Amino acid sequence: MAIQSHLSKLIPALAERYGERRALMYKASGSTEWTSVSWNEFAAKVGAVSESLASLLEPGETVALFAPNMPECLYVSFGAYGAGAVVIPFFPSSSPHEVEFMLNDASVKVLFIGDKRQYDTAYPLFVNKKKKKKIV
Repeated sequence: MAIQSHLSKLIPALAERYGERRALMYKASGSTEWTSVSWNEFAAKVGAVSESLASLLEPGETVALFAPNMPECLYVSFGAYGAGAVVIPFFPSSSPHEVEFMLNDASVKVLFIGDKRQYDTAYPLFVNKKKKKKIV
């Protein structure tokens, strides 16, 4: 039976259906061990992101995702859908100039950072600037 619904309802519906069954597996950076995430855990993380974003943003505002491929990208994307936000993905190798252009062009309100490389690229764009953007 296929689940047909808005993306913001997809993960909770799958968690209700599959519970503690594995939703995804990943290797943390530098690790050789696989880590499992259950549907319940996935839904809880997506719900937490969605609630946080709903308190920061109005529906239709933008969230940028500046990170390499990692489970947190899924939590942010699905959480943003639940808050009615628009997700703008950045290449993890984007230059400071590219990031600044995309932040301004897309009117990004919240920027999610994946690791130290992305943080080091984006942080100088926020220092001593009176921008109403949040870096997470």
